[in-house]
Amino acid sequence: MLRMEEDKDLFVGQNIKVLDHLFSLSILLLISDNPCKVQVEPSELKNPLKESEEFTAKCSTFSSCLKYPEWFVHTSGQKEEWLSSSLTDVIIENEEENDRKVTKIKFNVTWKDDKRILSCRPAQAQDIFQIRNITLSVEYAPRETTAKGSSEYVKEGDSVTLSCESRGRPDVTFSWFKKDNIEQSQQMSDFKLNNVKPEDSGEYYCGAKNKHGAMTSNTIIIDVKYGPKGVTVKHLFSVEDLKEGDALILKCSINDSNPLVKKFEWYNNYKMSQQTSDTLTISNVTADDGGSYYCQADNVDPLTHRSAPPSLSATDSAKPHPPCHIHPPPDSGRGAIRSAASPPLVLERKSSHSHLCTP
Repeated sequence: MLRMEEDKDLFVGQNIKVLDHLFSLSILLLISDNPCKVQVEPSELKNPLKESEEFTAKCSTFSSCLKYPEWFVHTSGQKEEWLSSSLTDVIIENEEENDRKVTKIKFNVTWKDDKRILSCRPAQAQDIFQIRNITLSVEYAPRETTAKGSSEYVKEGDSVTLSCESRGRPDVTFSWFKKDNIEQSQQMSDFKLNNVKPEDSGEYYCGAKNKHGAMTSNTIIIDVKYGPKGVTVKHLFSVEDLKEGDALILKCSINDSNPLVKKFEWYNNYKMSQQTSDTLTISNVTADDGGSYYCQADNVDPLTHRSAPPSLSATDSAKPHPPCHIHPPPDSGRGAIRSAASPPLVLERKSSHSHLCTP
């Protein structure tokens, strides 16, 4: 028998101390069944739905409940609200069935319904634990197939990665294509081009497919930039009998360049001429005009590296006299995709007193 003494040893709040043990007062918890608990049929999808297939689900509760259950369709980008009446693309029906109040939802699924969650709750219930969910699974052909490039500006020698994205169920497989090229390039979502060359320029697109269909992406245009190629000096008129007082016209010829050459520089024996067009004109040549001539072509662009001094390797000269000594032009220090210089053209033509280029 428990002998009650002073409070300090007997009661601590609502706890009873017996010897060295502490016991709480017991609480009787009575749990009754929720009178309006809902049940969803089907509770889960055993097989994926097909696009455009009609889907029907039932949410029911006891007939003793005053109101029918409510459906909720999770739709991104729209205001969330529990459905209790018919919509344009979703049919909501209320009916009595086997002593239960049933709310039926019916609609034709689309590819956007894949992974969509449908929820049902007792009417106006605020307890989230009373909600029952079902997740849709819809098979569909590829959708939203898009291609992206890692860079919009591509120089010769760069690496470029093209990426393809697409939605589909079952999962899609990817292929890459170059326009006007019959063979497919690669069967991966990412397509990488290493050390690109001018011939890699073109239009690329990807394709996505699964058992339900295929879809191609937008087009990615790769325009490989490169410096001037095949730079040479040509004389528009014969220089075989060029004498003092004659006119000299030289042309700086370019085989190819991307972008187009924007600037020309002319050099005569290390000295840069004031003329900057593709044609060098000397209307009245003198002995001081003799020597080696070459041009430098720049397709100037601020996004690229500084141009390097040109390398000269060939001459076009008259044989009786050796050419004048030639130096490479100074580095301009301006950015260019590439600058290229022509081999020198050596002039050593006779006058009545001297050659245009003296040894």
